Amino acid sequence: MTNEEEIIKLLKEHSKTLARIENLLTSKKSKTPPLLKKASITQQKKMTVPAFLVLLKEDKFFDQPRTLKDISKKLKEESRNVPVTSLTLPLQRLVRSRQLARVLQDGKWSYVRRD
Repeated sequence: MTNEEEIIKLLKEHSKTLARIENLLTSKKSKTPPLLKKASITQQKKMTVPAFLVLLKEDKFFDQPRTLKDISKKLKEESRNVPVTSLTLPLQRLVRSRQLARVLQDGKWSYVRRD
């Protein structure tokens, strides 16, 4: 089985794998980070909030400190209407797993890429 056939098999089985492979393939072709808009709309609707946050991290959104308001605004731009209160727990989990760091700036907590 060739690499392409293995990739196709993985794409059919796991939608998360699809998003990661698209990001890897896109980032190898160009130096610019892949955009979330390249993912299909149906795929975006199936994604959970934590998965979307991880995708934002992979797309280098968290390379600069981002407040809850910034994150909510970005999700709205990507057609994801998520209340700010639904972001706190997934963000806490990403901080605990050391994927993101939380920093205090101007009296507001911001989230930034850790690795």
